[in-house]
Amino acid sequence: ADLNECAAAGEAEVKTVLIHLRIYQNARMWSLLFIWALFFVCGVLFGCFQRAWYARLDSRTDSMSDLATRVMGFPGDAREAEIEVFLNSVGGERAKHVSVAYDYDYEGQKERVEFLLSQVEETVERRRLSRVSGHTTIAPALRDEMRLVTEDLKNSGNVFAVFNSEETRVRWEADWSRSPRL
Repeated sequence: ADLNECAAAGEAEVKTVLIHLRIYQNARMWSLLFIWALFFVCGVLFGCFQRAWYARLDSRTDSMSDLATRVMGFPGDAREAEIEVFLNSVGGERAKHVSVAYDYDYEGQKERVEFLLSQVEETVERRRLSRVSGHTTIAPALRDEMRLVTEDLKNSGNVFAVFNSEETRVRWEADWSRSPRL
């Protein structure tokens, strides 16, 4: 009889432990689900806050993307002066500066350009190490060689037109989108 009573008490205790375990597991599952949902909502709210913060920051500051636009599709043999005249003939707005992206691997010029860039870097580094403040002056011979190299290079077909203000850029882009292409 003692053995049967012990078995019955053990069964009841096991059932009680199992019920408590199930309650604990359900409570833990719901609490983890709640925490996950809370973090998800916080993440979405944080993303919305970041977008609003960025929009507010962007409206108060000027960045290169506000002032410049990329224009593509120019023939490789077009020169910077020709491109600038062409771009400024579009609509009523004029670009403050036109920067041509050169294809410096054209006709084996890569080594020559890399050498000139290393010379410019050395000049800038010497200036920095000597702790002289102000604008770095490039030797006239190096400047002339750089001009000759860029005159020999083809452009990559990409040009960046820089404007005085974002409004000017936006008006120019609207004129550009309505203008006939070559």
